[in-house]
This record gives sequence, structure tokens and C-alpha cells, in this order.
Amino acid sequence: MEVKQVLSALFYERADLVRGLMLVSIFRPVAYLLPQFLIWGLALVLATVFVVLMSGGRRLVREFMIIFGVTWTAALRLAIRSHAKRFNEFALQQKMISRLHKPEKFPVHFEASEEARAIIDGPDGFVLAQTHFERGTAAATVFLEKTFNARKMYIVAFKLPRWIPLPHLWRNSLQLRQVMRACQAIRPRGMEFVFTGGAFNSLVERLRNEHVIVSINIDAHWGRNRSTSLERPFCGALKRTFSTGAAKLARLSNAPLLLAIPVLGPDHREVRMRLFGPFKSDAATDEQRDIEITSAMLDLVELEVGVRPCDYVLEIGADRRWETESQRWTCLPEPAIAVHRAPGMSS
Repeated sequence: MEVKQVLSALFYERADLVRGLMLVSIFRPVAYLLPQFLIWGLALVLATVFVVLMSGGRRLVREFMIIFGVTWTAALRLAIRSHAKRFNEFALQQKMISRLHKPEKFPVHFEASEEARAIIDGPDGFVLAQTHFERGTAAATVFLEKTFNARKMYIVAFKLPRWIPLPHLWRNSLQLRQVMRACQAIRPRGMEFVFTGGAFNSLVERLRNEHVIVSINIDAHWGRNRSTSLERPFCGALKRTFSTGAAKLARLSNAPLLLAIPVLGPDHREVRMRLFGPFKSDAATDEQRDIEITSAMLDLVELEVGVRPCDYVLEIGADRRWETESQRWTCLPEPAIAVHRAPGMSS
């Protein structure tokens, strides 16, 4: 990559550069110095400054106004809270890495069907679909040894390059590496990261023959026209491409597929491990079955995004809006165009 391109990226992606620098220079060290409630206060203050001063922050305010049909003030609060949560979770993950915060101390209560509970307690492996919601205490309990009866867990992840010159990719990789380090700190044994590209067949064999879990994020952005892909509306986006790999992996290994969306309880002292599925389809072809199952899971994810948008890590989009009463995403109304005709002209 040429120096000119790097300098151009630094300018146009300066919001990502600023966010990344704040994570490294402020929220990583304060994890060792401040209790979490003070870190949350600091996150709110710095998020307010970021949203007001940076164009990316102001754009998010406008998007929230479109998506939720709220006033500028309400959208500003949502944007500040959204950025503050990203700062706060980074510091919380640092506390997990240093073992100042221990998710294993939180009781986990399952909310699942009898069929899903039987899968968890059974002898066979299964695929666990996960999402990009706030990666704090609730999300961390998914990886704990005690949660799923000490099963070995394989986590499918993207392999990160060592040299990342673009600010948005650097900031994303910084946050992803922090998540991976936190997972390894709370689960030093019985967990392994498996990177995309060449690992699919080995995971199929493990699911067929071993008492394991394979964890895959189903809402990650996926390249268009890649194999095992699905393009559909999602949240505020008219079109977004996803991988159907989780459904395909479950089908080829004859393993059940569950979706986990954990949240903290009302008092923030326990975790509600909400499990959906197992997901099935009666479509005529294997490809169509994978698409139907993936789409059914994504329907649940975008419903959750509408209910708690500030907890969602990825971009929501602003080409559709969330209807609070009907609890669904709809297309934006077409703009009305006034037609003026010259005097004496008939229609």
C-alpha cells in the first residue's frame, strides 16, 4: 500500500483512529486503576465529546433519528450510549484479562426449550451460533467451562494480519484481539480458536465424533458472491450479505444448531442464557435449507437489535426503520413529490 493511500486513509478514517487511540491509551490503563462504575462515567463523558466533535458521531445521531423516528436529543443520547458501551466493554475485557473481573462468579440461568436443554446435557456435539452484541460479562459466560458441562469449545474466527495500515481495520482488529485475549483468560483450557479457511472439514469430523461445541458468529459481514452466502435486508440495511456456514456445518455433521443471545438479569448480578432452536428446515434442497435456517436466526437477531440498539457492535444501517409497536423493521416511506402543472394543462 502506497504512503499516499495510507495518509489519505488516516484523514478520512480519523474517527476510527481516534476511537482506537482512546481504547489503547485511556480505557486499557484505567481498567487497572478505577472501579467499573467510574469507568462507565468516564466512558459517557468521552463518548459525548466524540459524538459532538467527530463527523462519524454526528452521523450516528442522524441515523438513530431516521431508524427510530425520535427527536435529535433522544438520538444524541442513543449515540452517546452506544459509543460509551464500546469504551466500557473494552475496559471490562481488560479487567477479565488481568483477572480483576471474573465472569465465573455470576450465576447462569438457562432460558431454553426442553429440546435445547436435552442437546446441552446430551452426549453429542452441537453448533452454537452467536452474535455481535455487547461483549461483556453476559457474553463471556458462554465460554466458561461450567456453562456447557465442560465441553471443549472451538471458536471460528477471522485470522488477523499483522500489519494493518487502515484505521478502521486497525480499530476493528484491536477490539477483536481484546475479545480473544479475554476469552483465553477466562478459559485457559478446553477452548481453541479455529480460523476461517481450511478448517471446515476438521470441524465436521469433530462434531460427528466428539463431545464438543463449535461457536460461529452468524451476523458477521460476508463478502458478496462468496460461497455459502445469503443476501437479505437486515435491521436498517436494505441488503447485507451473511454466511450460511453455521447451518451448513450443522447439516453436514448432523449436529443440532442453537442460537445464544445472553443478557444480564435486571439486577446485573446474574446472566440469562437465552438459547433458541434447534433450527430445522423442510426445504427441498440443502442450499435452501441452509438459507432458511440462517434467515430464521437473523430474524431473531434483528428483532433484538431493534429492542436494544446500543448493545449491538456492528453497523445497523439507516435505510429502514424500527416500528416499536409492531416490533419489526420496515422500509422507509417514499418521499412525496409535488407535481406542478402549467395553467391550462390537463393531467
